[in-house]
Amino acid sequence: MKLINDKFFAEYTALSKKMQADDDYWEPEWLNSVFTTVLVCNNSDCAESVICSGIRSVDWELKPNEHNEHGEMEQQYCSFYLPKIFIPTIHFFNIPEKCPDSVNSLLIEAFSLTLQSPGSAANKVRAAIENLLTEYGVPRYSRKNGKNNRLTLDSRIAKAKDKNAVLGELMAW
Repeated sequence: MKLINDKFFAEYTALSKKMQADDDYWEPEWLNSVFTTVLVCNNSDCAESVICSGIRSVDWELKPNEHNEHGEMEQQYCSFYLPKIFIPTIHFFNIPEKCPDSVNSLLIEAFSLTLQSPGSAANKVRAAIENLLTEYGVPRYSRKNGKNNRLTLDSRIAKAKDKNAVLGELMAW
């Protein structure tokens, strides 16, 4: 992905603006910003435009090979940008073309949540695995003593290993 310089915008948060206006003494590392930009895929076959938004912070960084009169490494303020969202979402791995929609859609949701809420993304991946097992005919419930009991994901994976050679290879971790 390549940054389009003239399509980059950053703005201090309201708290950072207030801090600068109200306090005679403030440090750059206290200030935070939000940013948005447009990126373009470097792959000429793709050339997709992607919007990226996130947060910016400022902190010290050591200058390599630069020392002051006391022999200490020089420091400088640097901006650090942490992306939180990409539209369209970045795919962290390739989804097979024949992937069922019930799995594919959950994986894409997981990709979109990964930078904002890794735990939520993990739950989407778990749901995708459950749907994949269902697509391959692995039962969700077992009948015991006249009652339907929901099977745990772990027990469904164990059943899948025994039932389907392809799933057995995938789940052999």
